[in-house]
Amino acid sequence: MIRLFLLSIGLVFVLAACTSGSKITTVSPQKPEVKEPEVQTQPSSNVASKPLNTAPVVISVKPRVLLEPEILIGKTPKEIETAFGQPHLLRKDEPAEVWQYLADGCALNLFFFPNGSGQGLMVNHIAINGRDVASQNSIDSKQCFNDHLREVGAEDQFLANPAS
Repeated sequence: MIRLFLLSIGLVFVLAACTSGSKITTVSPQKPEVKEPEVQTQPSSNVASKPLNTAPVVISVKPRVLLEPEILIGKTPKEIETAFGQPHLLRKDEPAEVWQYLADGCALNLFFFPNGSGQGLMVNHIAINGRDVASQNSIDSKQCFNDHLREVGAEDQFLANPAS
């Protein structure tokens, strides 16, 4: 037994001599660092909070209606001025008046004549033409009229109050 003990101690010294120049480093495996997602306790200002059980909101969009320029026939100077403002050009040829309104691509000319009772003027004729020689006669008068109505904000006024 002593012999076995001495043999074991000798073996330990031999093995120790074999590893004397070596350096052994033990590395324990590390778990990757995982960040927990941040939880906001207050709602963000750009997120709208809404109840969970709500019905969808339905928005109705009114389709654009193109009005005929003739809707102005029979209108008084006061009605026209309320809708369009002061004309760019006002020409008086007794007993008539011609009011001209200029839009981007066309000119709207309204001809006022005395009404049937002779008590004031009303639109009797409308002429719409291009503002340059190239488009003088090729302008879409209905589109031009409606563009001008939209520009001055009078489109709804004439929808609500048809020509008399």
